[in-house]
Amino acid sequence: MRKIFCWFIPLAMLLFGCFPVSDVVSDEDFDITTLSFPNSNLKVYISPTSQQSSSILYSTTPATQTDTTIALSYSPANALNKHITWSISNTDVVSFADEGTFQRKISVKNVGSSQITATATTLKETTLQTSLAVNCYYIIQGFSIDTADIPSGVSIRENQTYQLKTNFSPTDNIDTEVNWSSNKNSVATVSSNGLITGVAYGEAYISATPIGKAVSNFKDSVLVSVDYATGSKINFLNDNVELQMHYVPQMTSFPASSGTESVEQSYWMAETETTKKLWDSVTTWATSNGYTFSSDPTAPSAEYPIGNVSWGEAIIFCNALTEYCNSKMGTSYSPYYLNGSQTIKNATFSSVNLSSTKNGYRLPTGAEWRLAAMYIQDKSYDKTLLPNNNEATDLNWASGASSSSGFSTVAWYGEGESGSSHEVKKKKGNALEIYDMNGNLWEWYYTNGVLDENRMRAGGSYLSTSVSIVFQDNSDYYTKSPAFGFRVVKNKD
Repeated sequence: MRKIFCWFIPLAMLLFGCFPVSDVVSDEDFDITTLSFPNSNLKVYISPTSQQSSSILYSTTPATQTDTTIALSYSPANALNKHITWSISNTDVVSFADEGTFQRKISVKNVGSSQITATATTLKETTLQTSLAVNCYYIIQGFSIDTADIPSGVSIRENQTYQLKTNFSPTDNIDTEVNWSSNKNSVATVSSNGLITGVAYGEAYISATPIGKAVSNFKDSVLVSVDYATGSKINFLNDNVELQMHYVPQMTSFPASSGTESVEQSYWMAETETTKKLWDSVTTWATSNGYTFSSDPTAPSAEYPIGNVSWGEAIIFCNALTEYCNSKMGTSYSPYYLNGSQTIKNATFSSVNLSSTKNGYRLPTGAEWRLAAMYIQDKSYDKTLLPNNNEATDLNWASGASSSSGFSTVAWYGEGESGSSHEVKKKKGNALEIYDMNGNLWEWYYTNGVLDENRMRAGGSYLSTSVSIVFQDNSDYYTKSPAFGFRVVKNKD
């Protein structure tokens, strides 16, 4: 009796539907729920001399030709339904052969694009669909970076860009995707499409390698030279006094008061006229190292421009500054001004020669002074200057002025005999962030070493009734005035 009861109860539960519904298995439990290709894109390659290829490899890096198949991924793994429909959008490019419900062998027929689509109909009569883009290319026979416009490499400035181009053979139906790289990202970077960006002064090599299948491991490189951005600022001293200087690119032709003039070499120009603070630091050191200066130069306080300086004393100071920097900064610049072969260190010189190395501090030439004065707010090298194209300050304007009037925003002038010099950088600077190019103090510049000719000054002073970029005057090389000062420049190394 006990044995009968043991099998009767389960049988009764089955007959009367007492088992939990969730334990009942149906076909829908094995229905397909997801369908996809492992990758959404496929690149295949054929020889340019043959329009036919047996089959191709499908993978995440499909650059090799071999016999294989493409397979669908699906879930669950034990799906019962096999209702998969395959189609090709362009059978002139590829065809496939059946290798089972979830895979096909593809044959390349021609270059071009096609799309393979797989569609599954679920047991619930819903549709799952996935597609594979197939791009068929010729195998690359030749590759190079196009240097037709850049035979000596790319020359750009910091923050400037240049778009590189490539050459492929054959020229049509080629996978033109390229892997770009820079050996010095700190100097120049390159984007995935070959756009170079200058980062910092220096040189770098940009390399390009085709990603597509090729007959050889092609790779090409181009030299990129990055120059300083127009107006870049560097402090050439880190002693107890600064010497902030701004970069001025060379310009082979720019407007002058009559015709044009040129500056053949890029250079650095001091942000301000030489201050009393810099003068005192340099001359204190220099007088203990063989230099002689008069006691005449003066200024009210440290951040005022030093005045009452003759042209002769200005060039002595330039030499002293050069050797001062060598002492304080460990540089090896050569003094710029010589009397014969001797460094000019005092006012007894009888002639002025220029050092052959030309890497020490010096006075600007007149053209260099005017070039730095003319820059506009757009510092882009390609758009700088040229007042005749309305892209620069008019020659009759003050440096940094935005109109033909209102020069008082950029220059101290018109004060008469009761006036005096002013602290530097209290007016608006020009586009290079160089201050007081006009007004405050006259600035000596260099013409030649013939001492029986008058020396030139530019910019005007607080005494001047008017100022402009081309405003200049002259005096003997030993003449001094509280309104006479200077600023230094230095050749680009």
